[in-house]
Amino acid sequence: RDCNGLIGGNTIAANEATNGGGLYDCDGTIQGNIIAGNSVEHGGGGLSECSGAVVDNTIRANSALFGGGLYACHGMIQNNTITGNYGWHVGGGLLYCAGVVQNNTITENRAGHGSGLFNCDGTIQNNIISGNFAWENGGGLYGCDGPIHGNTITGNSAKWDGGGLCYCDGTIENNIISDNSASGGRWEEFPGGGGLFRCNGTIQNNLITGNSVERAGGQQLPAGGGLNDCNGTIQNNIIAGNSTNWDGGGLYKCDGTIANNTIVGNSAGFGGGASNCTSLIVNCIFWGNSAAGSPQIHNSAVPIYSCIEGYTGGGQGNIAQNPRFVGPDDYHLQADSPCIDAGTNDHCPATDKDGSQRPLDGNHDGQAACDMGAYEYVGPWYADLVVTTGSVAPEQVNHGRLAQVSLQVRNAGLGTPGTHWTHVYLSTDGVYGADDFLWIAGILVPPLDPGEQFNYVVMAIVPALAAGQYHVLVQCDVLNEVPEPNEQNNLLDIGTLTLPTRAGRWPLYR
Repeated sequence: RDCNGLIGGNTIAANEATNGGGLYDCDGTIQGNIIAGNSVEHGGGGLSECSGAVVDNTIRANSALFGGGLYACHGMIQNNTITGNYGWHVGGGLLYCAGVVQNNTITENRAGHGSGLFNCDGTIQNNIISGNFAWENGGGLYGCDGPIHGNTITGNSAKWDGGGLCYCDGTIENNIISDNSASGGRWEEFPGGGGLFRCNGTIQNNLITGNSVERAGGQQLPAGGGLNDCNGTIQNNIIAGNSTNWDGGGLYKCDGTIANNTIVGNSAGFGGGASNCTSLIVNCIFWGNSAAGSPQIHNSAVPIYSCIEGYTGGGQGNIAQNPRFVGPDDYHLQADSPCIDAGTNDHCPATDKDGSQRPLDGNHDGQAACDMGAYEYVGPWYADLVVTTGSVAPEQVNHGRLAQVSLQVRNAGLGTPGTHWTHVYLSTDGVYGADDFLWIAGILVPPLDPGEQFNYVVMAIVPALAAGQYHVLVQCDVLNEVPEPNEQNNLLDIGTLTLPTRAGRWPLYR
């Protein structure tokens, strides 16, 4: 003990003590050591009360009543592998470490509560916290109230509550919280929280996915596959693919502000998306959540300005249209999503999950409005070229004479395209095909701003085709030079033109 210089390159193993089995009260730099198989009666199987820099060490298979790996180490804890340690009561990996804990791999530790980290109130960032097991609460983290951001918290489990995080009341942001589980194995009415349990700070910009709660037996009714009883601000999160066999696949009993979350593909017996969340639900997307016994949102506050699959209830500004995600696991919005500018700016976060500014004027109507869901649409802005109207006169005309063709092309999209070409065809059946006659070629349409239209009138010589009635088809962007979300409206039948037999003649069009 009282070792305050550099401790580096050592193997410190198989020691026993009351506190600090490997190192105790060493405030210098501890770097590049293997600290393994040490045990103590009280705190810090590997290190106890070492408040200098703890860097690049392997701290494994140590055991203690409190803090199997590290106990009350308040300096920089960085780039260590902390694995296989036991905290017989609390803190399998780290206990009461209030400094910066970053870039560590904290894995396969065991404890009663907080098997990865317990009551570590400093900054916890950019760590991999995985495969830890608590035989009571908090498989990954328990009672850590400082900033928790940029971590991958995955595959942790708790026999009782909070497979990933439990009782962490600081800011929890930009983490991946995935595939954690809680068994709900204690005598409480609604235990659970596969991902997070009773974390009452700000929970934002996280991916919360694949977490689960299952009934362990008895009278327990496990709830909250993703989040259970988290009563702070929950915003800009992706809450996807979480499950419980009872109540609240995505969220259960979360009574703070639930804003701008994308809540998709969760499952439960009741409330596949959310259940018993009685406060504010705003600007969210609920899509593809399932529950055999209820709708996606069960026994909760009436949502507002949200996109909810199959929703027929009340609430201002709600829609039930497909949100038009980019892909099955990519919940950004496509350019034609009805969720763009469909939210309210009240309770809209200043940025989205990607850190992009909110709100933006996504539909170019001159008013910036918050998008629904975790992502604000930031582009690209696509044009949508539409042949809106047209006419041909006269409808009966002789070969070699002139007919007047009028047409209009409008940009119904949000982007401004470059110039493009428009053609006019004569078709016997009104269905555009390779055998149609190209009558008027190369009408150059200039760039059109959103909402702008191009009107064109031309006098064209009627060709010497077989007698009969022809449909006049106008097609814009004939070379497919303009990226568009919808190309079906590039073609319009604007009328018919009837040509006589060679023996017959129509009155001339002058």
